[in-house]
Amino acid sequence: VYDTRYNKSSVSFFVRGSAVAAEPKCVQEMLAGKRNVFKNQFISLVLNEDALYDHICFTSAVRNSTNPYSYIYSVHDNTVPLHTYFDLMLNPKSPLPAALKDKVAVVLKKGETRVNGSAAKVINQQVVVSVNEFGDYEIVTDQRAPVISTTLKDAQNISKNKILSFTVRDETTSVKQCTASVDGQWLRLVQKGNTYYYEMDDYFAAGKHQLVIKASDENDNVATKILNLTR
Repeated sequence: VYDTRYNKSSVSFFVRGSAVAAEPKCVQEMLAGKRNVFKNQFISLVLNEDALYDHICFTSAVRNSTNPYSYIYSVHDNTVPLHTYFDLMLNPKSPLPAALKDKVAVVLKKGETRVNGSAAKVINQQVVVSVNEFGDYEIVTDQRAPVISTTLKDAQNISKNKILSFTVRDETTSVKQCTASVDGQWLRLVQKGNTYYYEMDDYFAAGKHQLVIKASDENDNVATKILNLTR
């Protein structure tokens, strides 16, 4: 170090350290803006050019479960966002029975909780589903119909009601369609989230009528609720 008159001071010292380990080489690098393909004996997928926001070192794993048809398939990291959907192909633990091939879904899990699910197709014994998230996935069979809930009671007098409402929820996938009819006449429903509303009009005339509510999910499981009402 020099001062303004060029007088010099110096200090000598040694630094002791250890070698820094090199970062492990990325086995499966995926690049943003590129088409990325991954395949092993359990998982296959293709990410289109617009799927990733940034480059990633893709990871996957499989762990066992009590499910007779499925492992838990870990597809990278759920905290990494995706811009678009991609087809996820999973090889089941054991072949799915022919009778259940139209009742298959893939669910996203967080811990032991099922967050959401989508209907899947079985193609050459491989389960194929369109998803837009990384995370832990499980193959399940879906034979349970949606649940229709309402405060309306059978034989109820609804002459003072201006609006009828009911909720529809599905345990595994989502509600694909919900309809209501009175004595066979279609009624116009307005949906807000899981709740459906019917504003009373001339199609629901005075007198005794039969209201039929039907709901189906992505795997075409159908629920029906019939109420005899008087207006």
